Amino acid sequence: MLYTQNIFNDYLNRNIFRVFLLTSTGMLFFLLFSRSIQLFEKAAADLLDPLVALKILVLRIPDFLTFIIPISFFVSLLVNLGSLYRNNGYLIFFSAGKSNTYLFRTILGQGALILFCLLSLGLLVAPISKPLAESLYVNQGIEHRLELLSSNRIHNINQSSKFTFQSRGSQHNSFKGVTFFSIQDSGALIISSEEMTTAIKNKKLYLDFRKGSILIDSFDSQSSISFDKHTTHLNLEEELSLAPSFRKILDSDDQLGFSQEQWNYSFILLFLNLFLFAFAFSQTRPRESNNQKFVLAGLLFLIYLTFLIAYRNSYTESSNALLYLALWPIHAGFSALGLLILFKSSILRNLNIFNNPISKFIIYISMAFLFLWLISAVIYSLSIWYELASST
Repeated sequence: MLYTQNIFNDYLNRNIFRVFLLTSTGMLFFLLFSRSIQLFEKAAADLLDPLVALKILVLRIPDFLTFIIPISFFVSLLVNLGSLYRNNGYLIFFSAGKSNTYLFRTILGQGALILFCLLSLGLLVAPISKPLAESLYVNQGIEHRLELLSSNRIHNINQSSKFTFQSRGSQHNSFKGVTFFSIQDSGALIISSEEMTTAIKNKKLYLDFRKGSILIDSFDSQSSISFDKHTTHLNLEEELSLAPSFRKILDSDDQLGFSQEQWNYSFILLFLNLFLFAFAFSQTRPRESNNQKFVLAGLLFLIYLTFLIAYRNSYTESSNALLYLALWPIHAGFSALGLLILFKSSILRNLNIFNNPISKFIIYISMAFLFLWLISAVIYSLSIWYELASST
């Protein structure tokens, strides 16, 4: 019997790891595919070097994996444990006096190893690689655009600022005979200078003007100031893309980085909670279809992720930082829900969403919209790549 149990343990862990690996690979490809649409769209418009776009994708892989690993392990446990209960495979160790605790310990070793990989990526690798990717995206993208600028033409810096120049200086970031103008709600600002040099720091474009004048034209007055040296900076705004994006899921708008840092930590708690949900939703009776539980588990995960994103984005400088450590209030609430479902299995057994025509209609419509979204993403990306290939 011990030999049979060892065979069963190896078989179960091997299947769990196989499905986990396949799911992780598929999701990683999909995220890279989604992000590459945006990057190569800019490359096709000659706003970014294609080689830089590839480097950015490689640097974002650790960050993508911290998001993918918990979901992939959750899917793998749902598939394998659901099949185990449905096909009476659990009788192998239940007949030997084993319990669900033994089944939990059987998977715990592999789960601990995957959790260690998640910790390494989320706490050590991703916090380094992601800022490098963002810096490369901003710096190389702007530098590439500056190198392509032509003289005696008006060029946009952002939505409110433009400039023109007569000739290039001795360095690649130097321009001569510059006229810079910016339009604000209070009026217009015009800077004329003999030379302008540019520098990029912390997602800001610094403009250093030498020997010129500043004309301030407001609605009720006008003034002019001469200078030998003047420096100003502009925020580098990311241009909008028509491509489908997961930016709101993977990235935070918090410029201080605190909420993004806690977002990375929260994936550890997400992994543990999804481990709990997998056991709660996989328990089915013999020959009982587990399609309904898969749908419910997927819906619960989407609700879980939505709450996490909303709570992360609610952080401000005046917020209590203790309440946002790893976003623990949201995880605590869903942990309680997972324990309730696990120990009160009758809750799921008495809930049959496919017998309700309204809920069935909503699920099918949602799946149809998701399918159309994926098809549009594929068509759009193929058109972008074709344009890029035609221009090179």
